[in-house]
Amino acid sequence: MPTRTTFPVFEKPPVAEVVLGMQFSPLTTLRVAHYGLLWTRFRGDFTRAEEQPPLAHFVETFGKPQGPSLEVRIETIPPVPRCWFLNKEGTELIQVQQDRFVHNWRKLATDAAYPRYAALRETFAKNLNAFREFVDDEKLGEIVADQCELTYINHIEQSGIWMRHSEIEKVMRLWNAGPREAGQPENVRFEVKYIISDGKDMPIGRLNVQLIPAFRRADGQPIFVMESIARGSPMGEGTDGVLAFLDLAHERQIRTFIAVTTDEMHKAWRMRNA
Repeated sequence: MPTRTTFPVFEKPPVAEVVLGMQFSPLTTLRVAHYGLLWTRFRGDFTRAEEQPPLAHFVETFGKPQGPSLEVRIETIPPVPRCWFLNKEGTELIQVQQDRFVHNWRKLATDAAYPRYAALRETFAKNLNAFREFVDDEKLGEIVADQCELTYINHIEQSGIWMRHSEIEKVMRLWNAGPREAGQPENVRFEVKYIISDGKDMPIGRLNVQLIPAFRRADGQPIFVMESIARGSPMGEGTDGVLAFLDLAHERQIRTFIAVTTDEMHKAWRMRNA
């Protein structure tokens, strides 16, 4: 279980999707045929399977920026796809590829309740350990994690506080429209990155926060989509090291989310002390 840390609680959080993931050195012996065998271990809860293009391998680096590089690869066999295992409702899915294991929760119904981080963490850990056991049983190699990810996607609705995307100052504390002479901005989007440290001033990851104007598919009403993506190195060996980073990322994301959004939005989301 995660270390107990007290955060304010949102009774009506704007969370639309949560992603918990682990990236690792590629298991080149993991082939498409293994996905069917792996599915038998998850099929009780995840009744559908789909194939998707694989995600690129990515690791946060620090220090002097590196210049762009060109890599030419000649593939003798097709790349192994990414596989989705979905539950009946499509609200939860497991993603597996040669170098990644991911668990998603998605809010597909407007009245769906967010199950909270602790519950998603427990499910992710259980399924990740089941995947580790499968890799061991099939002798596919050793899972060596090199990156962890915790992503929150929030859909910020008007809630009677703002009407147009130009009114971003009613949503985000960070925004300053500048001198009045500049005029009213028609649209606004921004991105900010924060370093995640290990407690000893050593960078181990980044928190990337983006705010993107969008329109709700159901009725065309304007919304803001806020993506909060924390990526970094595991803080120890095995599943425990992955969970340790996710717990730190969760704490940073909650504190950052509260710090950058306005008191008016906090009231709309019914923020209260835990």
